[in-house]
Amino acid sequence: RLGLPLPAAFGAGVAFGLTGYFLRYLQMHHLNAEVWLPWLWLTADQLARRPRWTSLFGHGFVVYCVVTGGNPQPALLAAVTTGLFCLWRWQRWGWAGFLRVVLCSVPPVLLASFYWIGGLEYVAESVHHHDTSFGGDAFTAAGALGLFLPKGYHLGHFGSVAPYIGFLTFLLAVMGVGRGLGKSAFLWGLLLLFGGKILGWWGTGWLGDLPGFSLVKLWKYLYPVAALALALLCGAGIAAVLAGTV
Repeated sequence: RLGLPLPAAFGAGVAFGLTGYFLRYLQMHHLNAEVWLPWLWLTADQLARRPRWTSLFGHGFVVYCVVTGGNPQPALLAAVTTGLFCLWRWQRWGWAGFLRVVLCSVPPVLLASFYWIGGLEYVAESVHHHDTSFGGDAFTAAGALGLFLPKGYHLGHFGSVAPYIGFLTFLLAVMGVGRGLGKSAFLWGLLLLFGGKILGWWGTGWLGDLPGFSLVKLWKYLYPVAALALALLCGAGIAAVLAGTV
């Protein structure tokens, strides 16, 4: 919950779970890893703040599910963004909590080695058939309208229109600015950077040049991370509305 009251946390969960991305790709295997992202952050926070056997095994279970759940792309992005999340929470956790999360994430990754070692061997023996410009792709301005239009697919081809997130989600996130999680430079920075990359904003192109990222459909696989950041900011807006501070 990251400090959100229960109704706001519930609203944030609904905002994330009903993101158009998950509805569009409901039948795709990469969702098996991506839907664990909120749990990855939550269990990391719980393990760092309250070191119990339940939080230890809970975090280990989620890490294992992310690694073995689907494509390597979601696992890569989950690892990178969770690392950034840990750095953001480090001040609250302290060194002990931070190191606890890092060290407790290693065993489940090693336990899943049967999965990713075989994958690495397969990659070494296979041919990458995707376009080499994957890291530089983005939605067009017209395709970006799909963010606010529930049936935006009429704007163009299925894959060229951004999945729906919703105007109300954005509005609540703005209403939460400067309040609770709404003060988080990390969440706003993550949303603007990854959301900007999805939409091809100037100044975000370097993401596609990072090692590994150049082989990832960033306009697609960054979506759940940006959606989670937006959902948490939306939760801050809901909390502000419930508290009557808006």
